[in-house]
Formats: sequence, structure tokens, C-alpha cells
Amino acid sequence: MRCTESVIQPKREICGQAADVLSKIAASNERAGCLVEKLHLLFYDLCMSFLDWPAEEVLPSRRAQQHRRRVVSELFKRFHQAFPEVTYELLWESPTVNAQAWRLGSAQYVRVYGGLVRHRAISKYGLALMLAHETGHHLGGLPRDPDLRWPTWQGQADYWAASEGMPKVFGRHARRLTLRGAKEIIELHRDFSGDEADVTPDERLAIFRAGARGEIVPTCLQTAFERMMMDQDTRKTVETRIGRSTKG
Repeated sequence: MRCTESVIQPKREICGQAADVLSKIAASNERAGCLVEKLHLLFYDLCMSFLDWPAEEVLPSRRAQQHRRRVVSELFKRFHQAFPEVTYELLWESPTVNAQAWRLGSAQYVRVYGGLVRHRAISKYGLALMLAHETGHHLGGLPRDPDLRWPTWQGQADYWAASEGMPKVFGRHARRLTLRGAKEIIELHRDFSGDEADVTPDERLAIFRAGARGEIVPTCLQTAFERMMMDQDTRKTVETRIGRSTKG
């Protein structure tokens, strides 16, 4: 079948191509931008996400929910003050346990889903570090994700979050908050991230710790990036071979 190459493309690579198209359309004029804003859920929800899209199974008490919502609202205010170029949005009603960075034209967004905010395994510390990580996809610099092309790659977003993002928001308290939040995020990673994750839980913990302690980028970050690039090259070789055999 002629669509074999498309079928085996990873979802984030497909999203990367669609994201570029949508960004160009949105940048063309205001009316097109409004249209794309309605369509972006079809594509960006497959993009640079925090976890692998699990859904919450048990709702906390109403009182606990109200508390969590106040916590994340306060965090949004602090992060917006530190990074006014990024828009932070909460989809409270969503049961999805996740967060993501996305963009529309030149506008930068971080979206957090209600299922993550309400999850019992994460507190204000983990939520803060999660926001810093997602912000890092916009502001963390190189290396960038090879498929999506625009966001900072996962491991570098972790390092930026711990070394720059959290200190800018929380000042001298950043190290303590980051180390505590890292433990929560790693537990979520172990529970919800699949085998396709670019960075292992142990690597993520080492990266967070290095950034929080003001240390240089750990070797495991470079190792994880090189491993991911090798996996990508292998995948593309397989896709090419399959494409040739299908045409034959």
C-alpha cells in the first residue's frame, strides 16, 4: 500500500510538519490565524507533550480540587510575570494527565490539563517544575527537537528549567523547590511515559539535579540526545527500505 511510509511515521514527526504549515497560515493574516486557532487541537495535542496522554481515574474531593486550582492559578501568575512572552492556559475540565508547549504563528503557549493538576502524585513543587520545563521548550535554546524543529529538545528543556527557569521565578528558593519537584515528576514519568521517551527517568533526575545545583550539563544529556538521533536515523533507513519495497 502506498501510504506505508506515512503510517509508520511517529506522531510527533507528523505533527511537526503540520505545525509548520499551520504556523505559516496563521502568520499570513488575522482571519487565517483565527481559523488555525480553532484547528490547532487536531495537531498540537500530538506535539511536545509532558507525558503520554493518560487520563485521571479518581477525582479528589471538591475541597482538594479547589485548592489545586488556586495553586496552579498562582503559579501561572508567577510564571507570566517572569516570562510575559509565554501565555499559560489551563484546561481544568480535561481529565488528561499532561501538559504541553505549543505555538500559533509567533505566539508561544503552555497548556496544562486538569488531570495533571489534580493528580495525587504531584504537588505545587512538581507543577512548578513542569511549567518551567514546558517554558523551556520555548526558551531553552539548542539542541532542538529534530522532528518538530521549533521546540527545545526534552533533555535540554529539563536542564533549562532547573538552571534558569526556576531561579528566575523563585529566586533563592529555586534549588529546594526544583529538587523536590523533580522527584514527583520522575515518579509520573515512570508511571506514564512509554518506551519511546527520549530521556529515561534516571537521566531526567540527573539533569534536573545538575541544573538545580548550578553544575554543567551532565554527560547523560548528550548521551540521550545522541541515542535519540541514532534511533531516528535507524527509523528513517527502515522507512526508506519499506518505501522502496512497496514501490517494487
